[in-house]
Amino acid sequence: MIVAQSPVLKITLPSFGPKGVRVASTRETTGHAFHLTTLMVIDEFGSGFPVAWCLSNHEESSVFFNMIKKNSGGIIAK
Repeated sequence: MIVAQSPVLKITLPSFGPKGVRVASTRETTGHAFHLTTLMVIDEFGSGFPVAWCLSNHEESSVFFNMIKKNSGGIIAK
């Protein structure tokens, strides 16, 4: 599992996170069995803005969400 969130995106999450959070997920779009999960917030224009990604070989995303929750100071609910 690889989780990516830059320092700039870490700041963006608390700013826009309370307005709404979206999750997009893809799986097996190539010959490999990897799943890509993207966590997005709703920006000032009402569009999804990506703030974190998870590339994994399984669909279990609770580890990803718990890591982002810990890293962002609890913006994401359980």
